[in-house]
Amino acid sequence: MNYGNVDEELSIKVNRLAECTLEGKWKEVEEMYNDDPPCHTAMIDDSVGTALHVAVDLDEEGVVEKLVNAIIRHKTMKALKMKNYRGDTALHVAASRGFAKICELIIGTKKERIYLVRLKNKEGETPLFQAALNWKKLVFAYLSNLSDHSAPLQDLVRRNGDTILHCAIRREYLGIFLIPIFSSCYMKKVQINTIYTLNSIYIFMDMVQIWL
Repeated sequence: MNYGNVDEELSIKVNRLAECTLEGKWKEVEEMYNDDPPCHTAMIDDSVGTALHVAVDLDEEGVVEKLVNAIIRHKTMKALKMKNYRGDTALHVAASRGFAKICELIIGTKKERIYLVRLKNKEGETPLFQAALNWKKLVFAYLSNLSDHSAPLQDLVRRNGDTILHCAIRREYLGIFLIPIFSSCYMKKVQINTIYTLNSIYIFMDMVQIWL
């Protein structure tokens, strides 16, 4: 077998996939996903990630559904774990953009791919963290509900030690305190690092004094 020709053929397909993706030719992208499983993990470029990343970012809900179905049908589940230059999976992108329906398409209506919720980017942020960071309330509530509002503590802390609570307060997303995860998960398990919680409370108190 001439492996050089195989590599060249794949390169041509990937280039065509990138072209169709960036030009919004989704029918062709869908056909390539249906016919050529290697396209599922092909990077359009490091910054945007795969064709699935792009479709998610553009809120192409119908396209995302078809691409995810092709991935499931061909059993190329690795494609759902592919990351862009920030280490974000397609689910990270959906969470940060506030696309709850797309999150469900990726995870599955019966939580078939719930393991994707635990994946972290280069900053140590899960999709749940990204939803909180960008104040996407519906997505945050949806992702939190997947774990009955009891997400593992490590999912609530990024690599530098900041918690979701820190980020919510600093960005003045005070309404996020009303979401059950903080009462049922975070605040009841303050042993993660008591100083983090205390620091967050001090920040909050300072902000309240400013407003008053």
